[in-house]
Amino acid sequence: MLIKLTLEAIEENWENMKPAVGKALAPTVIEAEDQLAFTYSALMQDKMQAWAMLEGTEMVAVIITSFTGELGIEIRNLLIFALVSLKQSSIEQDSWVSSYEVLKSFAKKHKCHRIIAYTNEANVINIVTKLGGSAKNVLLTLEV
Repeated sequence: MLIKLTLEAIEENWENMKPAVGKALAPTVIEAEDQLAFTYSALMQDKMQAWAMLEGTEMVAVIITSFTGELGIEIRNLLIFALVSLKQSSIEQDSWVSSYEVLKSFAKKHKCHRIIAYTNEANVINIVTKLGGSAKNVLLTLEV
């Protein structure tokens, strides 16, 4: 099950979540204290969303999302900005499926075209493929 965290829950748990979120940030940002402060600020202003993936009563993952889009063509997407597994063993397939359904419903409600994410984790690519998604695009980066 996936639940959207309230602003109060984010505020209460941020210090515990922050190190793991920092390591799971999208490759378009750097893991720095400033970036984490901006992320926290965006979460508290509801510009980003924090989600808890539960298996029973155990929180097994945290997902940070935000809306993004293509300027000029008015396409809106839900970006999985960070996905942090809190579980040492594999997260159950049913948890991924039900979490995807919740994110899909949220994205649809907010008129998103797609759910997008960046990863180089083979397990995540495998799960997305099983859910009917595509992992064919590659993010290219050059240092400035």
